[in-house]
Amino acid sequence: MNSAWSIRLSLCAAMALGAACTVHQAETSGLTGPSELGLSFAVTATPDFITQNGFSPSTIAVSAKGPNGAPLAGRDFALTLQPAFGNLSAKTVRTGSDGTATAIYTAPAASPFLYGTPATTVWVFATSIGSDRQTALSQSAAIRVSPPPVPTEPGRPTPNVTFTPSNPKVGDLVMFDARGSFAAAGHRIQQFFWDFGDGLPQGEEGDDASHIYQTAGTYTMVLGVVDDVGRIGSTFRTIVVTP
Repeated sequence: MNSAWSIRLSLCAAMALGAACTVHQAETSGLTGPSELGLSFAVTATPDFITQNGFSPSTIAVSAKGPNGAPLAGRDFALTLQPAFGNLSAKTVRTGSDGTATAIYTAPAASPFLYGTPATTVWVFATSIGSDRQTALSQSAAIRVSPPPVPTEPGRPTPNVTFTPSNPKVGDLVMFDARGSFAAAGHRIQQFFWDFGDGLPQGEEGDDASHIYQTAGTYTMVLGVVDDVGRIGSTFRTIVVTP
């Protein structure tokens, strides 16, 4: 007999006389172990917009409540970043007597070539730990990470870049041309920096480059230039890659 079911057989004394017998079948008994059903929690990031200078922090707070709405102490949460951009002071946090746990998020310092480029949105996910009843719950908070603005000192070189095809697809060879870049009068461009925005390694160093995007998406391609006295200029292009 299946132990997950409580089955009671009523044996009729009149069975021999052909009278009907009744079988009573109850529902499956409840699971044991901790439950997530009474847990509620929220994740906040303060501030939720920071400069990508390598030291400006955002405080991540996880606030948990029990089934009666009271602060829930001693609850563990795993913290993860999506994308993996920057650092958290802790990957696992535990709520205190006020039901709150905190960690510090810090973005990496931006390369000077990336100054003035669009902000990156980083999601911090908190996932409850210790449930054996159902899939652990997750909540998240978003942080906008913005590179510093482009410096305005005079004499900086001026980068310029074009690319073809203008509407590339996955697997297309995209050609970039930076020969329109120029330095201030009496100087010359000495170095070119390329970042195609997809995180793949590349070794391009000249005034032209090529790249193949392997996944559809929207990418920020950055061109940086350095003149013969070390002054930096940069520009970017938004490239939409379709399947």
